[in-house]
Amino acid sequence: MGKLKRMDQVKDIIKTYIATKSLKATARQLRVSKNTVREYVRRGQVIQDDLSELLRLSDDEFLAIFYDAKEKNVNQREAYFLTKVDDWIKELRRVGVTKQVLWEEYRLEH
Repeated sequence: MGKLKRMDQVKDIIKTYIATKSLKATARQLRVSKNTVREYVRRGQVIQDDLSELLRLSDDEFLAIFYDAKEKNVNQREAYFLTKVDDWIKELRRVGVTKQVLWEEYRLEH
């Protein structure tokens, strides 16, 4: 599977699949790949045969089902990156500090 879908998109995929009962119809209606629909439906059915029950879960429980640990690590890195942006903007105002220097420092840390 390629790029991950947002949680609202995944919920739309599940809702549409429940309504149509067809991978192909869901893919056409939402303009996504049949393989994308198949993958999210498969992930949901591993946990719960009745997909409508998944839509009643809290956001945290829903995330745990559809996003694995590898994807969580990416989100943690993104969260760290976003916390550092304000500091980097301040640093860029200093003489001799460039985006390249900040990027190289970031790459050394991660």
